[in-house]
Amino acid sequence: MISSNEDHIQPLIQEQFDDLAELCHQVRMWDLDFRPMARRLHRLSTAHLVQATAQGIHYGYCRLTATIDQRGAAPPGMVTFVVKDAGMGPLWWRNLDTAANQILVYKVGTEVRCVSNALFSVHTISATWETLERLSQSMRLERLCESIMPEVFRLDAVELSEIRANLRMLRDGIGLCSAATLQNLLETLLRSWLVEMGRPFRSRAPLRVRDRAVKRCLEYLDATDLSSVSMDQLRSISDASERTLEYAFRERFGMSPAKFVKAKRLIEAHRALSQDENAHRTIADIAAEHGFWHHGHFTADYRRLFGEPPHRARL
Repeated sequence: MISSNEDHIQPLIQEQFDDLAELCHQVRMWDLDFRPMARRLHRLSTAHLVQATAQGIHYGYCRLTATIDQRGAAPPGMVTFVVKDAGMGPLWWRNLDTAANQILVYKVGTEVRCVSNALFSVHTISATWETLERLSQSMRLERLCESIMPEVFRLDAVELSEIRANLRMLRDGIGLCSAATLQNLLETLLRSWLVEMGRPFRSRAPLRVRDRAVKRCLEYLDATDLSSVSMDQLRSISDASERTLEYAFRERFGMSPAKFVKAKRLIEAHRALSQDENAHRTIADIAAEHGFWHHGHFTADYRRLFGEPPHRARL
C-alpha cells in the first residue's frame, strides 16, 4: 500500500526512439518484439516511451507513429490495464476489434498480440494480483476472481475523459506527481473493472462493414500459413467486396491488403532468420518457406521494409 502523498513516482525511462529494436531492448518489464509493417518515409522519432514506478505500481506510456506488428509478453506476474488516448479508433488486439473507449486488461501471463496503426498511443498501469487484492479490500469492494474478470471493459464518457487527462498529466509530470496519483488512477480502473464483472453480458454495437472485414482477415492471417494466402481467400473470409476490403485496409493501416500480407510474410521471414535454430538453413530456403520464390525479389522487398539485406538478421 502507498502510505504517503509525499512519495514521488520514480522515472525509469523518458525517451524518444527512432529504432523499434532499440525500444524493445530498452523497455523495462515488457518482453517486446515489434516489427514495422511499412518502411518509414522520414527519420523523425518513431516512438515515445515513458516508464515509471512507485511502491510496486508501474506506469507506462507508448506512442508509435508507424503500423506495427506487435508481439511479446506483458510484465510478468502482473495485471496491466491499457488506456487508449482519444483519437486512436479501433484496435485489433488478441482477436478482438476493440473500440476507443474500451480499457484492455493483460491478465497475469497474457501475451501481447496486436496490429497497431500510426495513431497508436496508450497508457498502462501494472500491479501484482496481491496489490489489487489489498486495494480491493481497503476500498471495501467485492472479492476479485481472476478467472472471471473480463479482458475488456468500458468507462463512461465523463470518467474516461477524466482518467485520460490525469494520465497525460502524470506522463508530462513524471518525477513531480505523487505516488498517490498513480494509486488513485489504479483504484478508479479497479473499481470499474469489478463493476463490469457484475454486469450482465452486453453485446457491443455491430461493427462497421469495413471494421468487420478487417477483423475477420486479421484473425485468419494470425492462424494460417501466410505463404499461401491469396487475395481471393481474404475476400471470401471477409465477406466483403474487393473495393470494400481495399478501403478497409487503407483506412486502418495505410496500405492495401496485398501489401499488408507481404509485410507480414517478410516479418515472419525476418523472425525465422533471427532464430539460432535456423542458423544452418540458407536464406533462400527460409524465404521460400514464407512464399518468396525469387531470391532477388525477396532481397529487394526485405531491404525496402527493414532498410538492410536479409543476411544482417543473422549478425
